Amino acid sequence: MIDGVWYRRYRADGFLARGLGRYWYEGGQLHFRRFLIKTPVVIPLDSVIRVDLKAWHAGRWALQRRIVVLVWRKGMLELHSGFVFSNARREIDAALATLEAEIAAAKSSG
Repeated sequence: MIDGVWYRRYRADGFLARGLGRYWYEGGQLHFRRFLIKTPVVIPLDSVIRVDLKAWHAGRWALQRRIVVLVWRKGMLELHSGFVFSNARREIDAALATLEAEIAAAKSSG
């Protein structure tokens, strides 16, 4: 989403598509590669403004799952990228703690 408006979708660099995939951290960036797609989506962690935990994102409800939303800057745009790391609250909390540590490390090294 652009500027937190659910119907303003960022379409460049593979961000429009939704889907399941695998994520990892490398070089101060979050990489997310959808299954059956070769090129991952990359978010520089030093550009993250905040991390939110929500029940919906981009006009979609996640039912009882929680969505981790990264609010970040790409040039002059404020983008909101949502990820469902797990259905289990304990696993979401662990993923969130790791994400926040990776963001802190990226900001301190940059």
